[in-house]
Amino acid sequence: MTPIVPPGPERAPLAIEAIRDVERRALAELDAAVTPAEVHDVAVRHVKEFVDALTHQTIAARQVAASIAEREDDARRRERVLAHLAADSRDESVPLGIALTRSGWTRRLVGADGAIVRAEGRVTTVGEVPGDEGVSAVLEWVGSRDEEVVVAHDMAVTAPGIAASLPGVLAVLGIALPDGQALVWLRHQPPATWSERDVDDAVALRGHLVEALYLRGRKEVRATEALQRSLLPGEMPAVDGWHLQARYDAAGAGLVGGDWYDALLLPTGKVALVVGDVTGHGLQAAATMGQLRNTLRAALMTTQDIAAAAERLCEIAALTLPGEVATVVVALLDPATGQVEHVSLGHPPLLVVGPRGEATWGPRADAPPLGIAAERPPAVRLDVPDGGALVLYSDGLVERRGESIRVGLSRLERAFRAGSAADVDDVVRSTRDPGSADDATLLVLRRG
Repeated sequence: MTPIVPPGPERAPLAIEAIRDVERRALAELDAAVTPAEVHDVAVRHVKEFVDALTHQTIAARQVAASIAEREDDARRRERVLAHLAADSRDESVPLGIALTRSGWTRRLVGADGAIVRAEGRVTTVGEVPGDEGVSAVLEWVGSRDEEVVVAHDMAVTAPGIAASLPGVLAVLGIALPDGQALVWLRHQPPATWSERDVDDAVALRGHLVEALYLRGRKEVRATEALQRSLLPGEMPAVDGWHLQARYDAAGAGLVGGDWYDALLLPTGKVALVVGDVTGHGLQAAATMGQLRNTLRAALMTTQDIAAAAERLCEIAALTLPGEVATVVVALLDPATGQVEHVSLGHPPLLVVGPRGEATWGPRADAPPLGIAAERPPAVRLDVPDGGALVLYSDGLVERRGESIRVGLSRLERAFRAGSAADVDDVVRSTRDPGSADDATLLVLRRG
C-alpha cells in the first residue's frame, strides 16, 4: 500500500513519484505474469494501488493549496495590520503611544496578549500588562540590551530577575526606539515562541516608528522655532547716540533651547536690556522662556527698580513655573549719562569694552539662578564710556566641553580687541563652539 503523502508544497513531487512507482511496479509484474489469471490479479491489485495513490495525491494537492492560501491570507493580514499601524503613527494630532494602543492593531500584529509603549515622554499600555513596577522593569530591560529587536521566548530562562516582576508573562518581544523609547509585546499563554514572521514584522514596524518619531520631532522643532522667533524683538529700539545689535545661534543638531534676549524702551526714556537662558531644550524650554520674558517685561514697565522687577520675576516663577531653572541678566541704561544699573540671577558677568578695545568685566551682581531661591538680587552700577560698548551674552557663547569657562571668557575679550565696533557675526564665529549642544546669544550696546 502506498503511504499517504504529508501535505505541504515541498511534498508534492513525492506524491507524483509515488504514482510513478505504482506504474513501474505494475509494468514489471505484468511482464512477469504468464497466465491470464496472473495478469488479472496483477492488474486488479495495481489499479487499486494507483487509485489510492491518485486519491492521496489529490488530497495532498488540496492540502498544499490550502496551506499556501492560509500563508498568503496571513501575510496579507499582517501587511494590512502593519499598514494601519504605520498610518496611525503618522497622525501627529495624537500622541504616538495612544495612536499605537487605541485600537487592537499593535497586539494583533504579532498575536500578543499585551503591549507597552514608551514614547514622547509617556508610557501607554493595552491588553494584559503587569503593574507599574513590571512595566518599568521590562522597558528598562529592553532599553539596556543594546539591540534594535529583543526576543525572549522564555523570560524565566532569558531574564529571571525581570521575570519575577512580570507575573504570568511567558515571552517578550521588544523594539528599541531612539532616545530610550520602546515598544514591547507580551505573551501570557503558550505557545510563547515568537515566530520568524513575528520578528520580521516587529523589525518592519520599528522602521515605520523611527521615521514617525523623526517627523514628529521635526514638527516640534518647527513649533519651537516659531515660538522663539515670535518672542524675540522684531527690531531693536532706536536710541539717540546708541546702537544695538543682537544675534541668536541655535544649538547644533537642530536643537532649540531656552535662550532669549530683549531690548525695551521704557516710559522713563531708559532702555532695559535682558539676556536669559532657561535650562533644557525643546518646546517646554521655549514656552518657559516666553513666560519669563513676558513676566519680566510687565515688571519692568511697572517699576523703575530693576532689583524689585527681578525679585517679582522670581516670585511669580516660583508660583507658576515650579522646577524650572534659568539664569537672567537685566541691565537698565540711562542713554543721557551712559550709566548702567544691572542685576544678575546666576548669569555670566557683563563685559565693558573701551573705544580702543580695552575690555573689563563688570562688577559682580550675582544672586542664585531663578528657580533656586526667590530673593531680591543686589543691583550694581557701571558706566559705558564714549565710543565703548556693553556686552551681554549667554553661556553657550563662551562654554566648551572639557574647557574652563575662563578660557571662553578670555576668547570673548580677544574678539573685541579691535574695539567696540567689532562685527557681531565675527564675534560669534570666533567664540562659539560650532558643535555645542547649547544655544548662544549675544547682545551688544554701543555708545556713539
